[in-house]
Amino acid sequence: MDNLLLLYNLVGIVDFPTRLTNTSATAIDNFFIDVSVFQDYVVLPFLNGLTDHDAQIIVLRSFDPGQSPGTKFVRKFDQHKISDFMFNLSNESWDIIFNTDDVNCMYNSFVNIYLKIFQAPFPLTKVTSRSKINQWITVGIQISCK
Repeated sequence: MDNLLLLYNLVGIVDFPTRLTNTSATAIDNFFIDVSVFQDYVVLPFLNGLTDHDAQIIVLRSFDPGQSPGTKFVRKFDQHKISDFMFNLSNESWDIIFNTDDVNCMYNSFVNIYLKIFQAPFPLTKVTSRSKINQWITVGIQISCK
């Protein structure tokens, strides 16, 4: 398994105990990520109190070398676009999904149809934000905000 993880550049990133008992603390639950894609991440314990296994929360920020700072891709939603999406979704025949016995084929067909219908009214749009420089914000406040 370790060779497989190295092959895909996967690294275990949970470095705190995830299973706690009265006599032991072990890190048996983990996230494996490709650190070349996700260089900026935070993993936090989430004490749920339901079992002896605590949950983990991961926050990922992906690095896109083609994306300049201050730009991001968003989908714009409004009532007209939502109505268009719902109309197209309800008028889809879905026959291709039910004409096979292979569950994987059914799932892939469903996802492809759904994404085609979803991305038509809600395309990704590149948005550039202008950085606003406030002279009164000190370096200490900027560090605290980050």
